[in-house]
Amino acid sequence: PNDPGFEPTVLMQRVSMFVQECNGNGNYPSQRMIEDGVSGKAEYIREAIAHLVRRGHLQKGGSGRKITDHQMISPYIAPEDD
Repeated sequence: PNDPGFEPTVLMQRVSMFVQECNGNGNYPSQRMIEDGVSGKAEYIREAIAHLVRRGHLQKGGSGRKITDHQMISPYIAPEDD
């Protein structure tokens, strides 16, 4: 995963689903909570979170929340392999 064009799409989808479920229950998980709640290597989960924030799927903080809180803006679905 040192390829600069690489995106951990499967993890991005797992993170997206986890945050969406948390938000639905009124929780806005921190990065640590996401790392603990999503299966995968923490390093790659952090990368997945960064990609989701950059692409506008996730937002950190916002509407009076702590900057460490993550909120779903739009769900991410990994593209199907050809």
